[in-house]
Amino acid sequence: MNKKSKDFYRCQPGIKEIAMELDFEYKLRTAIVDARIKSRLTQVELAKSLGTDQSTISRYEAGMSNPTIAFAQRLIETLGLRIRIELY
Repeated sequence: MNKKSKDFYRCQPGIKEIAMELDFEYKLRTAIVDARIKSRLTQVELAKSLGTDQSTISRYEAGMSNPTIAFAQRLIETLGLRIRIELY
């Protein structure tokens, strides 16, 4: 994070937390879509392997809803992804 970003966040209480949350959600969402496409799975096929329906996968990928931590973990494992959380 550069000095300008640090100064902005210091002057805007709560903004950093919101930005970090949105960034994490975006990164998770794009990683899921990219991994599904790379694995040559359709939303229907992925949903079936997870015991859910296509509309659930579609909502997650579109950012219309967020998976629970437990479901996200199953999704990540099914797609062969790894997740790393950094706190700073």
